[in-house]
Amino acid sequence: MKKKIFLLIVAALLVLIGSGIIYFKHRITPPSAAALKSLAAAEKRPSGYYFPGESDKPLIIVYPGALIDVRSYSVWASALAREGYPVYLVEMPLEFSFFASSKADQALAEIKPQTYIIGGHSAGGAAASHFAAQKIKKHDQRLHGVFFMASYAIGGKTLSSSTIPALSLTGSLDRDIPDKSVREKKTAFPKNTEFQTITGGVHLGFASTTKGSPGAELTNAEQNTLVAQEMLDWLVQSKIQ
Repeated sequence: MKKKIFLLIVAALLVLIGSGIIYFKHRITPPSAAALKSLAAAEKRPSGYYFPGESDKPLIIVYPGALIDVRSYSVWASALAREGYPVYLVEMPLEFSFFASSKADQALAEIKPQTYIIGGHSAGGAAASHFAAQKIKKHDQRLHGVFFMASYAIGGKTLSSSTIPALSLTGSLDRDIPDKSVREKKTAFPKNTEFQTITGGVHLGFASTTKGSPGAELTNAEQNTLVAQEMLDWLVQSKIQ
């Protein structure tokens, strides 16, 4: 009798878990047609999508925002790749980066770059900052930078006391993670963080999804272009190699 009850409980839990997975899968925001077009320049890899670049430039590892298909970042990722920077868009379980915050290790094992930077959008940026903090603790000399797109830093004192180059990009019209809110938490970011605001930009504008950029004063294409330009300017000015 007890065994039968146990099996029924297990079955019920499996049904709940399965239903939850289906629910969240249906809530994932898919990439736009422009993102899928840009994705043609990428190679499908075991842990995501890889845009090849020059071997003497750092690998840029990208974590997606919650419930945003990682392919949605291919518009600005492909623009960086055209400038010689290899980019790896990391696929996450149900597109929740916190479910696998150390997954960048798999990308590093696949590509074996000499140097890399890591970051992401929204919750993806926070998860990436946690990964970066762990690497700083381990004195990983390959890590040369961290970036945040409408995101907070959660790397603790290890990250905040670091002098590693960092970039924080926000949208002036972002209601989900307002620019003001990010700047109020400056002390949680690395000491050498550059804070930049995209005027007229919104939260979803850091990706290119079927939802577009509701509430923005920029088109989605315009914000993606600015994201790529801000990233390139930071990489060059910070002399990240």
